[in-house]
Amino acid sequence: MTPNFKFPSQAVLIDANLIDCSGRTRQDFGDLEALAASITENGLLQPPVVDTHNILLGGERRIRAIRDILKVTQIPCLVFEALDDSHRAILEAEENIRRKPPTWQERVLGVAKVHEVSKRGAVLNSARWTIVETGEMLSISFSNVNNALTLARYIRSGDVEINKCVNISDALKLLILRREREALKRQAELLTAHGVSAPSSISQDAKDLIAKIEGGETDEEFFSTVPVGGLQGVGVISPLADADELPGVSGPNLPQTEVPLSKLIHKGKMEDLCYSVLGAESVDHVITDWPYGIDMANLDTIEGIEDVKAEHDVASNIADFPRWIAAVDYVLRPGGFFITWYDLDHHEKIQTLCRKQGFSVQRWPLIWYKTHSCRNSAANKNFTKNYECALVCRKGNATLLSPQQSSVWAGTNDDLKVTLGHPFVKPLKLWQWVFNAVAMRGQCVLDPFAGVGSSTIAAIAGGLLPIAFESNDDHYNRLIINTGNAFRQLNPNTKFI
Repeated sequence: MTPNFKFPSQAVLIDANLIDCSGRTRQDFGDLEALAASITENGLLQPPVVDTHNILLGGERRIRAIRDILKVTQIPCLVFEALDDSHRAILEAEENIRRKPPTWQERVLGVAKVHEVSKRGAVLNSARWTIVETGEMLSISFSNVNNALTLARYIRSGDVEINKCVNISDALKLLILRREREALKRQAELLTAHGVSAPSSISQDAKDLIAKIEGGETDEEFFSTVPVGGLQGVGVISPLADADELPGVSGPNLPQTEVPLSKLIHKGKMEDLCYSVLGAESVDHVITDWPYGIDMANLDTIEGIEDVKAEHDVASNIADFPRWIAAVDYVLRPGGFFITWYDLDHHEKIQTLCRKQGFSVQRWPLIWYKTHSCRNSAANKNFTKNYECALVCRKGNATLLSPQQSSVWAGTNDDLKVTLGHPFVKPLKLWQWVFNAVAMRGQCVLDPFAGVGSSTIAAIAGGLLPIAFESNDDHYNRLIINTGNAFRQLNPNTKFI
């Protein structure tokens, strides 16, 4: 049977039985039915190649599709003179290994182009063409066609983040997270404006979709009016009861509490907000987890690390340490504590800066011993680091509320980092361990690097007045939602003003 499909004119017809396919490396020939259908419909663009002895040099999948599926006995081939068996092996390897596959962007644009051309052709013939037909033509699912069309729009528009993704799955996950962040932003705005409740973390729908992608199923006013001198007598929070952890005491018959949420939480850099929003000696304690000034590239194995890299530039963080310490000193009342988590690489530097600013510094740090599994990117060289340190500084005659029997706390953040949406979130009980040692109920505690709000939530549960600053847009939105939910867990009748 002669070919009933188009092929290049320079090809010669060779009897299928005469083509020697023995000794070939390839064993997995993939979907030959789809290849045969493509040859029938579109023609044979690249004929198989044989040498002068009809020994196959390249194109066995095409041979098998034409011979076994289409039942064609006369196969169009190109003839290339090979010198010997060694040369033939090199030619086979050159064709199958050295050939550069298209990038995922090129594949996406190719699918989009096929769909667009086919749809235009169908319209001209008064026919209907959808992503289903394109999927059938290309032997891919219609959902993959839809994903390709979506991504093609971003690629063509020059979207830098999308184009930098290493594969289709990462690009789709980026689109999902963008939509989630935009939704969180709208929810945070509604919460501060109208007291509308909102979820605190990425939606289950988005989690499910990301799981499918990863599984291969698819290839997206208040302080501004406070006079300089502080927050004495504000009285916005009336704690209901002692609380070890959230949720706290709640009930339908509790009196309504008004909380100026949008005035407790501020977006911007702490070295600006401390002076423009709070004023001198306006908070009782500053307890925070500031950027460490370490190379985040060493932590690439931590899930969600990309969300925090921008705030952790080494040179920038180290240069900011003196400014941050000066700003803390400005807002902190005499008799208050300044406690921050930090990295031991900068222990002497930070201690020196704090003493120079006038703080008394505890010589040894607080330790969080992590009871969850910790990763080690160089386990063959280094002991795994499963702890973090906090520097304790005192302003004036600051004293602990009671003697502390240990400088070590043990616990995990496995659940909370998922719930609050941040890879470095500290456990609520860890924050409360620190708060209970230094802060009396009703005191004002500032976290100028609040992230998504773990310290703020713990302060609320402990009956403290929390103030929170955050510069990252996404974290700020989550901070508002998480804080709002924490107030409502204490009192469902909370009204945000």
